[in-house]
Amino acid sequence: MLYWIGHFLINILAKIFFSLKIKGIENLPLNGGLIVAANHLSYWDPPLVATSLQRQVHFMAKAELFKNPFFGALLKKIGVFPVARGKADRRAIQKALELLKNKKIIGIFPQGTRFRELDNPELGIAFLAKQANVPVLPMGIIKKDSIKVKTYLPFFTKIKINIGKPISPPQKHSNKENLKEYAQKIMREISGLIKENASN
Repeated sequence: MLYWIGHFLINILAKIFFSLKIKGIENLPLNGGLIVAANHLSYWDPPLVATSLQRQVHFMAKAELFKNPFFGALLKKIGVFPVARGKADRRAIQKALELLKNKKIIGIFPQGTRFRELDNPELGIAFLAKQANVPVLPMGIIKKDSIKVKTYLPFFTKIKINIGKPISPPQKHSNKENLKEYAQKIMREISGLIKENASN
């Protein structure tokens, strides 16, 4: 319930302050496990991704955010779970796989943190898609070029989100090269969704 109250409020705020426009919502599968992958430029990205979809999205968030007992409890209440960055966090991996196998959605920013350039994706997203045998839904978040990473968005920045078609999980053996190829394919799709805005 708390998630959907937040979803409703963020949707209103996003339309008022960011003139949020969403394209490609019909590409969202109505059921089944799914990984949502988007580019990451600001702290607003997780709620904007969540409010763009009519299914609950469970995000991974850096473990440091859970150190505050109140804020940590709130994050868990809306389906966010911690991940220790910079190492293979087995507990977070197991939690993600459990959600996916229970036909839930998890949200991942493939580069692991905020970057303007779309390159060097981490292999975790490809590993999860392969292990859970679920598709990845690419999303391109488009903001003004003047917006820098690691900043909060100024109000009245126009934002558009393009949602692509699901990318089937990798069928090859899950060695490093195959996972890297799949992760790069996801990034190319996200890049294409962002460039799509130039003609719209």
